[in-house]
Amino acid sequence: MPAIKELQEVKMKIFKIIASSAKDKDANATVRWSKAAEQCEKLIQELTDLDNRIMSFNDSLWQRQEGDAETAQCPMPKSDIRRSAKRRGLEKRHEWISKISTENILLTGHGTRYVTQSGKSLSIAFANELSRAQLKNKWFLGIKDEPTQVVVLLCQDLDGNLHDFILPVTEIKPTWNALGRNNGQIKFHILRASEGFVLLIPGGESLNITKYLGKYQLLKGHRI
Repeated sequence: MPAIKELQEVKMKIFKIIASSAKDKDANATVRWSKAAEQCEKLIQELTDLDNRIMSFNDSLWQRQEGDAETAQCPMPKSDIRRSAKRRGLEKRHEWISKISTENILLTGHGTRYVTQSGKSLSIAFANELSRAQLKNKWFLGIKDEPTQVVVLLCQDLDGNLHDFILPVTEIKPTWNALGRNNGQIKFHILRASEGFVLLIPGGESLNITKYLGKYQLLKGHRI
């Protein structure tokens, strides 16, 4: 969101003024500009929260529409559709874990949470590219908001190709902290663009994650 970026630039200018006022021992100016900095930070937080709400709404809206389309093609209770989606996710995670085992990468765990041989914790999420025109080249994923060292995002496109992004949390810490969070989950919105695959950041610049595609070396190694 451009407004957030502009406010962040304003905040940096205010901080410089505060530092200059403090150096000049101008208490009145320091207090006045400190209050301005607080107001600016409050506005940034409000806009970030709004951006998160918009992205969460967009996420749930299109996923509901995709579910409705699936129901029309194969009438069944929505609870069965949800179970079917979970089963597909489980199958794809197991297929991926089996695939990387051929690279001498062994994981222990179950569901969406695993540990590497070197002791790194990781969470695995899966999503299909949605078939609606406005959602092509987009993936919406979520993992439980809990401590983890590596996140694996499995994105299957409409042609059946699986793109696996292996993200080290420490390396992308600023991005990690800026990701949308809702109902105990961290949200990931991935877009395939001309420059590659990008992770959309609420209220900030997107992160190109193409270099993390199939980066299995992050999962290799043994506990010493």
